Amino acid sequence: MLPTSTQNYIEILEKTNQQLSLWYNPYGLMIGVLTLLVALLAIYFAYILWRQGKDYKDFLLEQKSLIKDDTRNYAKEVIDQLSASLVEELRTTTGEQRKLIERQLESLRTARESINLTEAQIQSILVLLQSFGSDSETISSIEGVLRGRQPFLRDQDFARANISQTQVNAIISLLQSFGADIPTIRNVLKVLTGPYRA
Repeated sequence: MLPTSTQNYIEILEKTNQQLSLWYNPYGLMIGVLTLLVALLAIYFAYILWRQGKDYKDFLLEQKSLIKDDTRNYAKEVIDQLSASLVEELRTTTGEQRKLIERQLESLRTARESINLTEAQIQSILVLLQSFGSDSETISSIEGVLRGRQPFLRDQDFARANISQTQVNAIISLLQSFGADIPTIRNVLKVLTGPYRA
């Protein structure tokens, strides 16, 4: 080829390349669309996995709560049955055996009181007390009572605790709606309606 014809051929090729844009290249366009689809599918599947994980976590928390409540109720039934059999046995025993049964009954009573309320119920009572403006000593003592411990004894009146009789009644009503037993309610009243002493 002559130098001029080679030069002409190169110019034709350059003009052709300039006319062909990558935007209109069907292969480039197809690759871009496929990349976009893969990205959208990845985002969609990531959302589905996140949603399933959240639903599964919520399901597990709900099952845990149900199992905890069922276990608590079963434990109460077992303790009640054991207490009833010990009370029957107590009627016919004397001496050291009687003292041993009385100690067992007392420990069963304490255990029964300690499984009385769920953690969520205890926390709701404590939050209610805080919203009523109760002092930290009152809240700590109520928490101890709700968890089955005896209240620590101190002088207390409504003015220092900022608890009105209406608020006390609201807390007692809430405890009753939760199914709290009578000794727990009495101990809560002892803390809220002081002064009291051992």
